[in-house]
Amino acid sequence: MTLDRLVPGTGAVEVDELLRGLRRASRRDDRSFHPSRIDFTDAVSRAIFRDRRAKAFPDVLAAAFWLRRASVSRLAARFAALEAAGSLRFPRGLVFHLPPTNVDTLFVYPLLASFLVGNLNVARVSRHRRTQQVTLLCEALGSVLAEERFAAFRDELAVVSYGHEAEPTAALSREADVRLLWGGDETIDRLRAVPISAGAQDLTFGDRFSFAVLRADPVLEADGESRRALAERLFNDAYWFDQLACSSPRLLVWVGGHRAVDAAREVLFAALASVVAAREYRLEPGAAIAKLTFIYEALIDRPIERVHRFGNELVVLSLEHLVGFDRTHPGAGLFFEARVDELSDLVGFVERRDQTIVAHGFSTEELTSFARSLHGRGVDRIGPFGDALSFGTTWDGYDLLAELTRTVNIVGAG
Repeated sequence: MTLDRLVPGTGAVEVDELLRGLRRASRRDDRSFHPSRIDFTDAVSRAIFRDRRAKAFPDVLAAAFWLRRASVSRLAARFAALEAAGSLRFPRGLVFHLPPTNVDTLFVYPLLASFLVGNLNVARVSRHRRTQQVTLLCEALGSVLAEERFAAFRDELAVVSYGHEAEPTAALSREADVRLLWGGDETIDRLRAVPISAGAQDLTFGDRFSFAVLRADPVLEADGESRRALAERLFNDAYWFDQLACSSPRLLVWVGGHRAVDAAREVLFAALASVVAAREYRLEPGAAIAKLTFIYEALIDRPIERVHRFGNELVVLSLEHLVGFDRTHPGAGLFFEARVDELSDLVGFVERRDQTIVAHGFSTEELTSFARSLHGRGVDRIGPFGDALSFGTTWDGYDLLAELTRTVNIVGAG
């Protein structure tokens, strides 16, 4: 079984050869957040920032920012807090990463988080999604691994590419201690059917839905510059991956009276339309057709009150209510919107597949109270506009720093 190896080096590699390299990894510095591991991720960050091509990809620059020494040192401090008195944490072993195909840069975050806690790692990227962002990140990883000071890590990190062949996935799954499975629910079901060893575990990241909540009055009270900044943040949340990232908002819920909401929606969406035009966002023909078809179908079987069209790249469907809301969505700059009187009115609306809420106009106390009222039934993240796509090591309810390590308890003699 031959794969395309992207890191370290490039070229064809047999699965057995790849696995032999992982088994012989010296793992000299396998302690979690060993200084040499932090040196490595910081070097990758610097390599990305030095690459002039990276300036064209905000998502790549975001990854470089996350990998900086200062950022990783904060992760190290959080990890240290996991080691309570009498409890030690150690790497789990080999982690097999199967990232989603719709978010080009996502593979690098869990890959290097797992590396930082001391695991061996193989990440598979689709042969059909070898984008410029993937290439740029892999070249940065490869160039840093080529440095002699990081030679010990060359057998600890691998990025490979192949199509839909089942054999490589099966072979790597047999050796894995942890698999990270990303994608739609059907993809997750298919991957989970591939056997793993009895002591291994799967972390799954399936279909999720995200939305925004905002008070109308703060939008109306803001000046033009502040509204533009809010629209910029909403654009970054929704449009970077054509609104298909699991954390991108696809529904906006206004909190306030009818008149205030009507006025606020006009100024916010006008500002967003201006940002979309300024960023020169354009839909591919196929996405535009799929979006238009979805809108026509929604008009037939959903409680659509009004359609607000701000150009081909921004369409807003106003809902009469959220009862029975269907979370299917085509992406591509389409927003549902609805109005409620109070934030607490959404408690009954939230369900388990809801992942991220970006919020504007609410205090931390209000958002905390709302989260507590859900009793864990749904929503894994709540943050400000502009934060939807910010990767954290707590994702979909998993604390990756904890999940990718195992605990050894030490009980002293009585």
